[in-house]
Amino acid sequence: MSKSKKHSVKGKFYWAKVFEDNRDMEGWEGVWQDCDGAYVIDIHVNEDEYSKFLDSGTARKCKRDAKTGDTVYDDEGLRTIKVIRKHKGPFATASGAPTVKWRDGTPYDYEAEGAIGNGTTGEVFFTVYETKAGINGTRLDAVVIDELVTYEPEDDDEVPV
Repeated sequence: MSKSKKHSVKGKFYWAKVFEDNRDMEGWEGVWQDCDGAYVIDIHVNEDEYSKFLDSGTARKCKRDAKTGDTVYDDEGLRTIKVIRKHKGPFATASGAPTVKWRDGTPYDYEAEGAIGNGTTGEVFFTVYETKAGINGTRLDAVVIDELVTYEPEDDDEVPV
């Protein structure tokens, strides 16, 4: 792959940290500290959408069991894929928060509408590009919401800020 290409998959969103105020500042063992955090979203997808994801040329795969290496499915039989965008990427168009909007094109207002709750449905747009190491990187570009599940923290939950 010599040029970057844009792709998308539809599914259910989980653990969406796609706004500047709720981005993941550290990641697993501090992986995002050097780029001032990252925007991450898990998408639970059916087999057709997962095939589209793989056909994009991405090097990313679905969630696997750490011990067995087997594919992990949710209660509905969907696979989980994670798409990421560094806050401070290698250049301006690969940095900062992804676009988040409603299906009709209206921008999503994090201040007024709050965090995106688990189970929200929509589409995630991403770019697959060749890295310096010669593998295909995947970058989160935009999130389009079809049906929002309102985030409602439980008493012992930390608010995602």
